[in-house]
Amino acid sequence: MLACQQLAWVLANAYTNPILLDFDIIRYNEALDKCSNGRVAKHEEALLKKFPHGSEHVLEKPSVILDSAGCIILWYLPGAISPWIQAKMEQSTIGMGSLLGKSMTSGPDTQWRTVLGNFHTSDQPQLIPGCINLAPSGFSKARSHMGFQRPMDLPPRCQPH
Repeated sequence: MLACQQLAWVLANAYTNPILLDFDIIRYNEALDKCSNGRVAKHEEALLKKFPHGSEHVLEKPSVILDSAGCIILWYLPGAISPWIQAKMEQSTIGMGSLLGKSMTSGPDTQWRTVLGNFHTSDQPQLIPGCINLAPSGFSKARSHMGFQRPMDLPPRCQPH
């Protein structure tokens, strides 16, 4: 129960600390190539010209990052997962070492999510770097509406699909 209370507190705290960016996530998404992997320098330069970096923000407390229309594009939730749950997750991850090792890729067709250089070795030798997909919303993107209701104060273009 304490872990749930901690998570709820961090989420509520983040929601009360919004950071608004001068950046339109819908326009940015439309500018991406269908197979963008973040490793084509010419395409990345074109994106940077079209969507220049704004001011930098140092995140020191739980926050939500919003695009120019008020759509949440990132939650920063330090301390959301209690240390004892993190320890249990670490132990479970150690048991998946062989699968994690196989998830790393290299070569010209490699997706940025699994490039070995994006991962570092752990202080614990039995903890093998790897890639686990924990984004259930990504799986529902191409599927039918999941029954979410748009809050009244959320711009229509930010409505979950």
